[in-house]
Amino acid sequence: MAQLPYLVAAVLSVAGLVVVGYHAAPDRERLWLIGAAVGYGFLLEQGAIVVFERYTYALDGFPMTLLDVPLTIAFAWAAIVYSALETARALDLDTSAIPAFTALYLLHVDLAIDAVAIRIPFWTWANSGAWFGVPINNFVGWYLIGLLFSGAYLIAHDRIASLPLRAGVTLTAAVASLLVLLELWLRVVAVHGVIARALGFAVMVGAALVVVAGAEIDPRPVSILVSAIPVTVHLFYLAVLLGYGYHRDQPLLLVVAVALLFVGVALHALPALHARRRAGASARS
Repeated sequence: MAQLPYLVAAVLSVAGLVVVGYHAAPDRERLWLIGAAVGYGFLLEQGAIVVFERYTYALDGFPMTLLDVPLTIAFAWAAIVYSALETARALDLDTSAIPAFTALYLLHVDLAIDAVAIRIPFWTWANSGAWFGVPINNFVGWYLIGLLFSGAYLIAHDRIASLPLRAGVTLTAAVASLLVLLELWLRVVAVHGVIARALGFAVMVGAALVVVAGAEIDPRPVSILVSAIPVTVHLFYLAVLLGYGYHRDQPLLLVVAVALLFVGVALHALPALHARRRAGASARS
C-alpha cells in the first residue's frame, strides 16, 4: 500500500475545505452550506457502507477517520459540491437546472478519479464493475448525490429563513432520499439489468435541462479559487495514475482522465473567455 497518496489526499482535502471556506466568508449562508455538505459527505458514505455493504475504505492508510469513513473524503466531497454550485451561479443557470448541473459536475469528476482510487487503494469494491473495475451503480449514486443535495438545498433556501435549520433540513432530506432511492435502484433497476441504459438516460436528461436553461445565459467568470478545486482533484489522480504506472495496464483510463481534465478546465475557462470577448466588444463600440 503506497502511503504518499493518502497523505497528499488528506492535505489537499483540508486545503480545499479552507479554500472554499475563504471564498464563502463572510457570507454565512455559504458557510452553512459548506457545513451541510461536509455532514452530507460523511453521512452518505457511512450510511452507504452500513446499509449496502458494497465497498470499504482502507482506513489504515488515511490519517483522519471517523467510524468507517475517512474525513478526507467528506472534506473533498464538500469542496467539490461547493465548486459545482458556485460554477452554476457564475453560469447564471436557471434554478431548475442547477441540480442536474451539479449531478453532471460530480459525475465528470468521479468518472476520472474512482478507477484510480481503487488501485491505490483508497477503497475496495465487493464486486468489480464495467468501468475499469468500478461498478456502474457507483456513478448512479454520484449522480443522485449531486441531484438530491443541491435540489434539497434550493427547496429549503426558498422556504426556510433560519440558516442552521435550512442546513439541517437540507442534510436530513438529502441523506434520507438518497438512501431510499439507492435501495429502490438496487432492488428494482439493477435486477432488471438496465443500469447502463438508465444512467445514460439520466445523464442525457440532466444535460438537456442544463442546455435548455442555459440557452440565454450571460456567464460571469468563475472564481479562480472555485476553479482550482476540481482541476486540482483531476491533476492529483492523473499524477497518481502516471506516477504509479497504473496507466500501463489501462491505457484507455489515461485517455479518459486527460479528457475529463480538459472538460473541467474548459467548464471554468469558457465563462472567462466569454466575459473577455464581451468586454472587448464593449470597448470597441
